[in-house]
Amino acid sequence: MPLYNSYCYETLQEIADSVQSTVFFGDGYVVDNATVSAETIIIDAVKMSTHYFYTVTPPACSDIGFNNSYSGLTVTDSLELWGLSLLVMATAFAAKVIKRAL
Repeated sequence: MPLYNSYCYETLQEIADSVQSTVFFGDGYVVDNATVSAETIIIDAVKMSTHYFYTVTPPACSDIGFNNSYSGLTVTDSLELWGLSLLVMATAFAAKVIKRAL
């Protein structure tokens, strides 16, 4: 799974499609075409009627330890938050009981 723009794609073709849908690069370049060649993506950008070709070789997500499968709180996080909330409520209840006793 190659990495591009902070997202792990299934194939290089998906990245090429994403680059081509970007349309504009900074400084006035317009993406004309993006094609896959072996392990690279060749981007054809046009500026003022001149074509510029760029070769991009996206790294594999596993090579750099990138993981975009974050799904929010884990079970451990949820249990920890529940425990802390319970502790706060128990402390408030204890303070209420002590206040009534005085």
